[in-house]
Amino acid sequence: MKKIYICLLILIGMSCQDDNINLFDDLTDKGGFVAFKSEPTLSFNFLKLAEAEINEEIIDVNNNITSYVLSVTHEDVTVDNFITITKFPANLVITLPMLYEAFNITEADLSGFSEFEFNAVVTTPNAIYNGIKPDFNTDTNEAEGGTTISQLLGDSYRNALAFNFSFIIPPPKKIRGTSFEEGSVGSGTYIRPDGQDARDEGPLINNPPISADIMYTAVGTGVDDEIGFTAEYIQLPFQNGVGGPSGTDIGISNYTDDVGAYPDGEQGYRLQNTRGIVKLAFDRVAVPSGVTDSGVQIKLFINGTGFDDDNLRNTPGLDPDYIIVSTLIERTDGSSETMVIFDKSGDELDDLGESGKFTLISTGFLTDVSAYTLMIEFRSTSSSERAYFDQMLVFQPSE
Repeated sequence: MKKIYICLLILIGMSCQDDNINLFDDLTDKGGFVAFKSEPTLSFNFLKLAEAEINEEIIDVNNNITSYVLSVTHEDVTVDNFITITKFPANLVITLPMLYEAFNITEADLSGFSEFEFNAVVTTPNAIYNGIKPDFNTDTNEAEGGTTISQLLGDSYRNALAFNFSFIIPPPKKIRGTSFEEGSVGSGTYIRPDGQDARDEGPLINNPPISADIMYTAVGTGVDDEIGFTAEYIQLPFQNGVGGPSGTDIGISNYTDDVGAYPDGEQGYRLQNTRGIVKLAFDRVAVPSGVTDSGVQIKLFINGTGFDDDNLRNTPGLDPDYIIVSTLIERTDGSSETMVIFDKSGDELDDLGESGKFTLISTGFLTDVSAYTLMIEFRSTSSSERAYFDQMLVFQPSE
């Protein structure tokens, strides 16, 4: 930390030794400042993760650096000593596999909102600098934190002391999909139709006009016509015939108190308190002939916390609350496979609910696929555990 009177002494020209220097002229002219030689690319296409990489030359602006040590932070976890460089100019290479290994994560743990924050500690013969901008504490009259001032964080200085590795989500070209705009939201909770017991396993059928549509049959085949989907209920063993999804707010919804707004249109699909497992299966979507790169996506919003992470009611063998998103992939060579693109439960869903954002769930671009069938599996036992889905797309690269 640095007392404010130290800054004043330097400003009026008095000599002073201090390891924490944050004055603009001092840092640019005499301090340890590392910059990218050229304007770097730091935001990458989330749908082309294989191409996401920083590979840039960095320079020692004042020719006085003895070490440059880069740390990286992702979702409140910091990895120190991620990269160390002692000679300049140098080539700074950061790849996603390097970050996966550092944080013990996989590609499936990323979303379009993921970000990696880098900060460097630079040592010179006279002082130590880092990429964090100091905050002034008005209670103590002290500058706290780092040693890089805000002016140096601008693009014009191409600073390599503090920067982010982030993603952009370009709008893909839609092949087919749904944003749940064509179905009805109803006026009350979902009640299974007359003659169907609330506890029955099997297909879930619409019950208009009060209940929101829980399944939908497509009425057109054009690009902008929404595809259909079906719903199925599976009872949990411990329920002993009690429960079922009747009386819960599930199905197509225009409720926005939780989400604020839907990514595409005025409606989405809500699941909560299913008292068992509800499975959604979307219509099979064929990829047009000649399209070599394609993928499937859906956006997910989690509201609140409290998803059961331990065995429900302490019953051995029961899984926690969870959401699994998978897709049946049919290949052009006639083979097929099921790919799980999202699988989180309990505390992991609680953590996602704290973000307050829709999360993009995507396969990214796959090659030589002839058709996709997207599926969602959801389990919850409380009305406070809500999930919203929107903007399901089978897509190809934008032209």
